[in-house]
Amino acid sequence: MQYCDITCSQLEQPNISTIVSSAYTEKYDAETPWFGQVDMKILQEFKIKKTNNAIQVSLDVVNLGNLLSSKWGVKKYASSTGYYQPLAVKLNNGVTPVYQFDTNTKTTFTSNPELPSRWQMQFGVRYIF
Repeated sequence: MQYCDITCSQLEQPNISTIVSSAYTEKYDAETPWFGQVDMKILQEFKIKKTNNAIQVSLDVVNLGNLLSSKWGVKKYASSTGYYQPLAVKLNNGVTPVYQFDTNTKTTFTSNPELPSRWQMQFGVRYIF
């Protein structure tokens, strides 16, 4: 099977060239980008004198990396247009395939704008008796 020259250059993605250059892509061969998240908890306990009681004050930061930089701790998922490339294939002269791509699509993955991609902070107070 022969592929045209514009296939990899038009997509401009490092991982897609190995997928497109092979004749078939295996099932579950594509993967979403790696995701890492760092959380932080600060806890201080205050003993109440002459009793066994205590008060705990805590501060939790979920996705600390995203608090420091908006580019860190962002989950990504495959965009719907990334699934459907190439859009069409025609045979030129009945032999050479010609692929049609969406030239506006430059990435397969897009950032998830929902809660797991945002930093969160909560303050807690706990009374222990």
